[in-house]
Amino acid sequence: MLSPMQQTAATATDIWNDSAAVDELVKATKFTAAGPLVEARTRELLNGLARSLQSRGIDANAYLQLTGQ
Repeated sequence: MLSPMQQTAATATDIWNDSAAVDELVKATKFTAAGPLVEARTRELLNGLARSLQSRGIDANAYLQLTGQ
């Protein structure tokens, strides 16, 4: 059984890997987007991340520290 800190680190790693995969896909498209649509989607993604962390009982500040952001 993992300690709470190990669980937090494992979850943060999973989220980080998912995020990195999306970043690579975006880079591969060589598409540049800008404007209100991008800003709205960015807000959606950040809110989704915050909800995901909260549902797992992970403090957002702890997540950012663990991921070096």
